[in-house]
Formats: sequence, C-alpha cells, structure tokens
Amino acid sequence: MSKMNNFEWLQDAPDGMSKDNLRTHQTRLVHQKSIKTFKVIDTCRVSNSYILDLSQLKLDQTKSKDIQLTSFIPAAGAASRYMKPLSEVTSDERLQSFLQDYKGCALPDDLVKFIPSLVQEVQSRPKALFPVTENGPSFLNFKTKEHLLFPEIKRQVFIAPQGRTHQFQGNLDSGSSLATKIIEQDLSLCTLRFLLDGQPYRNPNGELSVVSAGHGALATLISNNKIPFPDTESVFIRNIDNVQGNDPSATDATKKLFLLHHTILESMKKIRDCLLNKDPNAAERISQNLCSSLNIDLIQTCENQFLNSLQKNLFHSITKPTSIEQLTKLFSRPVNTLGQVPNGGTDVGGTPCLIETESGNVKIVLELPHASSDDQNHYFRDPKKATHFNPVIICAEVPKDNYYSKNTNHPFWIIANKSIGQEKVMYHEELLSEILGNSLMCNSVFAELPRSTFNPHKTLNDSKNKTMRDWSF
Repeated sequence: MSKMNNFEWLQDAPDGMSKDNLRTHQTRLVHQKSIKTFKVIDTCRVSNSYILDLSQLKLDQTKSKDIQLTSFIPAAGAASRYMKPLSEVTSDERLQSFLQDYKGCALPDDLVKFIPSLVQEVQSRPKALFPVTENGPSFLNFKTKEHLLFPEIKRQVFIAPQGRTHQFQGNLDSGSSLATKIIEQDLSLCTLRFLLDGQPYRNPNGELSVVSAGHGALATLISNNKIPFPDTESVFIRNIDNVQGNDPSATDATKKLFLLHHTILESMKKIRDCLLNKDPNAAERISQNLCSSLNIDLIQTCENQFLNSLQKNLFHSITKPTSIEQLTKLFSRPVNTLGQVPNGGTDVGGTPCLIETESGNVKIVLELPHASSDDQNHYFRDPKKATHFNPVIICAEVPKDNYYSKNTNHPFWIIANKSIGQEKVMYHEELLSEILGNSLMCNSVFAELPRSTFNPHKTLNDSKNKTMRDWSF
C-alpha cells in the first residue's frame, strides 16, 4: 500500500500519459470505491422552461450566414458491440450462416470467407469504417455527406483511434470539398486499469494496462490550441453512428439549433467585453435583448436584472452573483447548447435533470450510473417525467485557455468495473454530455430537437434493408 501512496508505479506509465491525471484517477478510485449518485430534484422539460422550444424563439434568420462551425465527431469506438454476433463465428459454415442471418444489413464487403484473423480484426475495426447501408458509404463518408448539407459547417474533425489516421484518410472520399482533419485519441486521453485494492493492474508481461478514459476526456481537445483549425469558435458534436440523412425536419431543426447557439454566443461575447470594461449598463442592454429573443422569465426587483435573469433562467447557474466580478466569472464560462430529443416512451438513458450537489443544485444531462435505482425508477423510467433524453447534438464554444483541462476538480466521473479473465479491474471514466452539459462548469442551454435527428446504429439490424434513399440521398 505504501508503494501505491508513493505513486512509484507512475514511472512505468507510458510516455504521453498525464501523470497528474493518473494520480487523480487512482486517488478517486481508492477513496470513493463505488459510483457516486446524485439526488434528482426534477427533470428538465419544456413545460418547466429548462428546455427551450425552438419554434417559440425570436431568432434573426439573417444571422445564419455568419455561422461558422467545425464539426467534431468522436469516431474512435470499435465495432465490438455492433458486431457482437460475429464473436460466435468459428468456422466458414458458421460464417455463411451469419451472412444469411444478416442478409440486407450493412456488412463489410471483405467479410466473405472465414479467416480467423479477419474475423478478429473486423470486431476491433472502428465503427466509422463500416458501411451505413448495404454496399453504401462508410459512417465516415456518410457523416461528410451530412455535413455538406449545412453551409454553417465549414470544416470537420474526426477523432480516430491511435494509429488509425492513415486508415481513416484512406477511407475518406477524396472528392469532398470539406476541409478535414484527423485527431488521434492518443495516450493523453487514456487512463489505466486498477485492481480493486487500488494497485495498478499489470498484464502478464508486467506492463501497466492502458484504456480509454471515456468520451468525457475529449473535452480537453475542445480548446483553441488543440482544434486543428485555430480560428474555430464553436464545434458541432454528434456521434459517428447517429445518422439523420437529408430529412427536412431534421436538417431544419439542426439549423435552428445552430442559430440559437450563434445568437447566444454572439451576445455573450459582447456581454463579456462590457463586464471586463466595468460597464454593467451596456451589458444589461445586451442581456435585455437576448432575454426578449429567448422569452426568458425575468427576475423581479433585482440589480442587474437581465444579466441575473440569463444566469438564473437560461443557464440555471448555482449562485446568484452580487458583484461585477462574480458576473464576469459566470459569463466567462463556455457556452454549450445541447439538443435533446423527446422520449419515445421506453427510452432510458442520459436525461436532462436538476440534481443536488455539494456546490448546490445543478442542471445537467445525467447519465444512468449517476442516478440511484429509486431515481431511475421514479424519473428516468417514467416518460411523463423524463420527457427528453440523450443530447443528440452539441454545439460547444471553444475556450481559449484549456478550460476543461484546468477544471478537472468536478464530481462528474464514474467508475467503470470490468473483468480481464478472472481478474476484476476498474478505471476512471468521464462522460462528454455530463462535462459539456452541466451548469456548474458551463453556461449550458438545452433545446428540443425532433426525433428525426436521432437514428443511432447500435446493432447490425439497425441497418437492415436500408438504402441511401431511406436517408433522402
């Protein structure tokens, strides 16, 4: 145990990993032992004004031409769950049976003959490289086709697994006019597996065991010195396997979300300048206009009424600022706009909620592991309460100061419990929607998007008998 406390094992950590993060991860795992749950006070709904109804907002459509987004697409995930049925294929006879069972599904075209190494490689292949439809483009290229539908999206960035940049570049359609960059999910975005007693797990060769620190670690890439297009002010985030094609209801709503984010951010930049120049009256006038455009309820009999109304009734911040310095600090936080889809009636997942924390009540997209079983049953599994779930789209402001790397002392992380053979291990993991979608760290805004924006491909059957025409291409 003394060795653990002295962190002597850190000298064996691979170059490129953050020693500070590893030290923090182990300390948290040892002291907390189990996943922290937060008491849910209420869910966020349109009816309680925690989720905005885009159709009711007074947005200036002419400003759409000024929007410049860089898409930021997490695409490093392997297709192991997507191709789980393939794990039972151990012979050519079983492979042919598998191909027959999944006829009409979007299978890779090289999976025609049983070759053990190929079957294993297909299961570990990034899902981004799989076709969306039978004989159709890969998720990587389908996403590019979607991005080209939006004049607001000027560039795109894909997050690839370590060592896969060349493979991603080779898969991309060379005829695309969209500027594209690949960022690898390298060791700086990883953590280590630990045994249940807190000691780092080592593989049979005695090496420390590296694992992805989760989607939440990608937040550290959302910084002006890490996005490969340095003038990027905001990124557009959507999972690689969630497709919407050219459905008019989906594209129109997405454009409205872009405009909402742009409208808020442009006002916020002006408000920040006014506050830094100690001119709260000018900041109030800008805030008044934004409150009017977004139909924000106003706080009565309050100094800096409109500034406070934005913080309390749009961003739902914890504290009520009492000074220009406090207002300046709150408004300096990054602006993140998260599109939430209506619950189909049986959906249980990341849910916009108001929760209790040691710092106060926080608005957040709460993932299931952070809710108690009672709250899961009372809130998450009741579609009348959990009216929305799963932020399908996030527009996130790009901070200029490595904001997310500097602000790691937050409670929004989980313990991932796994097994390697007979050995039980755990590791530290963060979830991107919780990091970007909480009012403790960010000026976060929730808005409703139609269900047509949410078409995840989690199993092969999600692609069965689909063609590009089904996606209006």
